[in-house]
Amino acid sequence: MPANRRRPATENLDRSMRPTVRGLFTTPAGLLSVALLTVELVGGIQSYVTSTVTPLAAEALHGESMYGLAQGANQVGMFLTLPLGAYLAEGYSRSRLLLAFTGLAIVGAVVGAAAASMSWYVVGRGLTGLSSGALATIAMNVVATSLPHRWRRLVLAGYAGMWVVTSLVGPLYASWVSALVGWRWTMVLYLPLLVGARFLVARHLPGSAPSDDAPKDRLNVGASIALATGIALVSTAGSTPLPSALSAAIGTATVLLAARSLLPAGTARMRRGRPAALALLGILTSVYFGASAVITIVGHDRFGLGPAGVGLLLTLGGLGWAVVGLLGGRRPTPNDGGLLLRLRCGGGLLAASLMLVALAPIAGERRVALAALFLGWTAAGAGMGLCYLELLVRIVDRPLIDDGITASRAAAAAVMVEMIATALATTATASAFSIGASTTVVTAVYSVLAAGAGLLVVFLSRMMEKTKGGRRR
Repeated sequence: MPANRRRPATENLDRSMRPTVRGLFTTPAGLLSVALLTVELVGGIQSYVTSTVTPLAAEALHGESMYGLAQGANQVGMFLTLPLGAYLAEGYSRSRLLLAFTGLAIVGAVVGAAAASMSWYVVGRGLTGLSSGALATIAMNVVATSLPHRWRRLVLAGYAGMWVVTSLVGPLYASWVSALVGWRWTMVLYLPLLVGARFLVARHLPGSAPSDDAPKDRLNVGASIALATGIALVSTAGSTPLPSALSAAIGTATVLLAARSLLPAGTARMRRGRPAALALLGILTSVYFGASAVITIVGHDRFGLGPAGVGLLLTLGGLGWAVVGLLGGRRPTPNDGGLLLRLRCGGGLLAASLMLVALAPIAGERRVALAALFLGWTAAGAGMGLCYLELLVRIVDRPLIDDGITASRAAAAAVMVEMIATALATTATASAFSIGASTTVVTAVYSVLAAGAGLLVVFLSRMMEKTKGGRRR
């Protein structure tokens, strides 16, 4: 068998092994799964810490004018090392990489917490971003290459559940610790849990390096720099000498060109196999997270919801995603036809729910409008639950056809597609709402996003035609 056609070692494990509660704490796969889910939980808490602390730090350090720079530094660092993490994971010990980049994350958190000026806080955010970008691709590489099939699906489904827990625990931790002992301690008190979780992942990895035997890709330094530069232009549009629209357009074009050279060939054309699934994942995440970035603005500005109401809106959307995702994870599709039917249903539900959110501001009676808003966003989460896990599993698992893409590269590509699509979409929708969350703007933005979800359904139909006859034997 040619080297580039070998399957990862985990594919040779017993596929009939069913995850059990006891197995979570008694088997290597179970212990690794628990560690990975804990890392995801801590990562979610970290995101809420950042959202809470950055405005407090800017006020305390008299650096309100550098608020955008603090946000941009993290994003630039993250996108700069996304490809680096994928490259390193293919040829170096992932255990050592996890611990090394965790150390960098600790340094970034400590620098930010001890910052005497906003400039040093920005440096800390940049170091944290450098760590986050590499760790995102390394962690997905671990999921794709070090877990048996059923455990892999369980972990990917469990990620959604972890974010529901995070949505409850994260804001509580961040606000409580900030009020009790100050924002600086908020940035470091959770670090022992982060170190412990990453150490458990490193300890329970089955090998020191991934098992893919395909030739290693070269690190495309130019594309990595272009990706980070483009994201910087998009995220800081309005803060540069260029007009906002021009800066965003140049940044978006730069990101797309860089992504094309970093992602597997055929992704833009939706070539059969993993490239098509990657393209669909990009459309799906851009639609949902673009809507998610401004749903709180809609709830607050258009409907007058307070913190409790906005929190309930976000929680219902997260629960819709988590519950449907977990149910789908327990009952995987038996064949390719079932998979694509589920994806088309999820895309259609997402399109219809976002259209309902778009119509909510122009509904007559307030109670009817609020019902449309809450129902629409909950259904949008359910649509994501139907689609997201199935696409992600198809990317990191065995493809419909042999496309010559290793599991480790596919996992890295999935992370890059999702993060790039999310960054571009959230920036675009936030920019649209910067002119004011009027009824016309709300309806227009969500109508465009609903049309994007409808386009997803069309592409899924095209994917179905492409994959006929390409089922696994």
